[in-house]
Formats: sequence, C-alpha cells, structure tokens
Amino acid sequence: MLDQEVPSYAADIRETTSKQVPTSKAKKAYQASPLIAERIRAARIAANKTQQELADHLYSKSYISAIERAKMTPSLQALGALAVRLGVPVSYFFGEDVPNQGALSTRAAAPDVVSESERAVRAEAALLDLSQAEALIRREKPREALEQLGDAPPEALPARYRPQWYVLVGWASTLVGKAADALPILEQGLRLAESLHSQAAPSEREQLAEQVERLRCFLGVAACGCGRMKLSIDYHRQCLAAIEERVIRDPELKLLVYKGLGNAYWRLGWHQEAIGFYQKAVEQTKNLDNERQRGLSYWGLGLVYREGGDLERAEECYREALRALGPLGDLWMLAQVRALLGQVLTKQGRYQEAEEQLHRGMETARELGIPRTLGVAWGSLASLYNARGEWDRAIQAGNEGLQHVGQGKDYEISGQLQITLALAYEAVNEYATAERMLQEAIYAFEQIQDYNRLGRAHERYGQLLERQRRFREAYDQMRRAREVVSVQREQP
Repeated sequence: MLDQEVPSYAADIRETTSKQVPTSKAKKAYQASPLIAERIRAARIAANKTQQELADHLYSKSYISAIERAKMTPSLQALGALAVRLGVPVSYFFGEDVPNQGALSTRAAAPDVVSESERAVRAEAALLDLSQAEALIRREKPREALEQLGDAPPEALPARYRPQWYVLVGWASTLVGKAADALPILEQGLRLAESLHSQAAPSEREQLAEQVERLRCFLGVAACGCGRMKLSIDYHRQCLAAIEERVIRDPELKLLVYKGLGNAYWRLGWHQEAIGFYQKAVEQTKNLDNERQRGLSYWGLGLVYREGGDLERAEECYREALRALGPLGDLWMLAQVRALLGQVLTKQGRYQEAEEQLHRGMETARELGIPRTLGVAWGSLASLYNARGEWDRAIQAGNEGLQHVGQGKDYEISGQLQITLALAYEAVNEYATAERMLQEAIYAFEQIQDYNRLGRAHERYGQLLERQRRFREAYDQMRRAREVVSVQREQP
C-alpha cells in the first residue's frame, strides 16, 4: 500500500501578511512593476553601481536582480531606501520627475553618510521585507522567499529581529528539500537568540525566550527532514518542556511542536506516542479557530491510525480532514487526502467506494500536474488493483507512477511504488522483476533513513526468497529486518 507523507509545514500555519498598500495616484504606478524595474535599473547604471553595490548590506544581490527583472515589486519602504542610495526622489520610480542623468551620477557618487532618518527607513524596509518573505513561505513559495531573504541578515535589520531571519531561511530551506543546509543556519540562529536573550532587558526576555524555542522547533523539523529522528525528538522535547513551563504561549508554535513530535514518532514506527501527540495537535486547533489547521491535524492522525492498523479510526480522521479542507478549495491537499481515504477503503475491502475516491483524487492530480501527487495517485490505484487481483492493471498503474516521480529522484514515493509493483510482479510469476523492485525499494529507503519502511522492505524480500526456497538468502533478509528494527528502537 502506497503511503502518504505528513502534510508539509508550509501548509501548517495560516497565511498572514502585513503588506502596505500605496495610496493616491502612486497606487496605480506602484502596481506597474515593469516600470519600477526599468527605472531602478536605469538609475543604478547612471550611478555607476553594480547590483551588489546597490544591495550593499541592506539587501541581497539576488533581491535587486529580481526587482530589475520585474520578478518582484519592492515595498514602498524598500523603494525609499533605494531612492536615498541612488540619490533620486521616490517619484522617479513611478515615472515622474525624471532627473538629469549627470546630476544623478554626481549625487550617487557622494559619500554615503547615513542619517538617522535613513537608518529608520532602512530598518523599516528590512522588517517589511522579512514580513513579505514570511508571507511567501505561508503561500507555499519558499524559493521566492529564499531569494528575497538573501545570504545574510541585512545590516539594517534591528538585532532583536535577526533570529527571525534565521527561522525563515531554515524553514524555507527545509521546504525546498534542503533540510541538511537548514540545520547549521538554524543552529547559528539559535546561538544568536540565546545570546540576545541573556543580554536583553527584562521587558524583552519573554519574547526572545519564545523565539529561542521557535528556532528549536524548526531545528526539529529540519532534523526530521534529514532522517535524524533522535535529534528531531530531542529538539521538540525541549520545546515541549517550554510549553509546560509556559515559555511558549503562541498557539501556532504549540501546534508545530505537537505535530513535529507526532511526525518523528510516526516515522520511527512508535504509533502510540505518535497518536498521543497528534491528538494533542487536534485539540490545539480548537484554540486557533482555523479549519485548515484542523484538517491537517486530522490528516496526520489518520496516517498514524492507518499505520497502526486501526482502519476505522483512520477513515474517520480522513473524512474529518475532508470536511475541514473541502471548503478551502486547496486541490493539492484534497487530492492527497482522497488518495489516503481510498487506500483505507481498499484495505477494508470496500473497493467501489475506494475507486470512487481514488479517481476523484486522480482527476485533481492530473489538473495540478504535480509529479509527486500524480505518482502517489497512480500508486494508490495500483494498490487497489492488487487488492482486487487485477495484476496487469496494477503493474501498468505502478509503472505509470514511477514515470511521474522518476526512479531514484523521489526516494520516498518511488520506494513505495516499487514495493507495490513487487507484489504484482510476484503474483504473475515474474520473480526476477519482483526481486529487482524490492532491491530498489530497499536502496531508496536507505537513502532517506526511513527505518520503518526499510525493515518492512527487507521482510518482504525475505518472504519472496523463502517462497522460492532460497532459504539462506531469505534468512539473511529477515536478519537485516530485525537489525533495522533494533536501530529504529534505539533512535529516541
């Protein structure tokens, strides 16, 4: 049966933005980002500045490049800071008051003396850009957020807000599949936040203390993304203690901690522990009044119930997730949950209902055109065909899924597809192909250190070898399965 992953953290938090909207006739011009892009580039060239020199310590070069290519429209505060640096009025960017190019070059070449007012403008611009980067992450655009955040915190960013830059970079890096890169960034942010907390005035310590725990929480998320479950649980457990000590008060952060622990324990196969924390997550959503959060928490709880064999409760959780997420119109999430519900119905032998859910999920997956989602959808159909003994259709569906995810490119989904295919190939007596599928699945799960699935893959391989009377090889695979289980139990 093809498994689904726990909902991504990009979908975990409600979308909030604090974008300032310009007024009067500047509003229409502000929305015309190609004009702004052209004017900023012209002013920079006239001022004999490179993109890096214009960015200096306030922004990143990639951010300036994105503005000049009209890929991103800067905030009014950012425009104000760039106008000061280029020696032009802000109105120039909106097509007004075109300055003399010679005067522009002379002004831009003057010594860069930063006044208090410019410092304030720079700080406000840096804070707004930080807020906009967070909004991009919440809208599931982590790559754009990383481009805006740059390679280092802007010098203009006030010290007490710098830890948040590390939170956002670590968060976005994890979402784009670079959890290993996120860990050292978040660790550096944690050290900074702890240092600021130790030196802060009493009135600021409470907020900084919670920021320390926020960094620990995202360290736990990144560690889980790297397959380092022990480290993930250690970080999240420290956050759990902070919740009990009322250091963490933010309801969203509490939710992330509970779900982080549920996810890590689920991946280790510790079902009771995972269920307990996901139940806490579901309970916590009552304090958020957010149907998206409620649906995602039921999604995770359903995964754990299904993994533990409680299909009735898993079905209840998935239907609760659909009720919560359906009105939101997020097709990706709906496709995922329908596939999960179809899998549970298949295991219950309710094939007609299962096929209905799976085809609805497949239609949505085709509409979205996301390879991973399509791979999961085809894998779910392959599992259904296996359950009905329709082996040829299962093989066709499973191979279709592999074509979408690309063998070896998405180890989690490709490994699960290969196990599904192995069952079908064995049923039609293609033992060599079934064996190859299981070998590739074992390799895939080794790459992501998924000990739970790895142990089961070794066990299934052993069973296949045993049925071929290759007892010594079968014994070796069963021994490896026990070793994996032993490693898994030692993880926490």
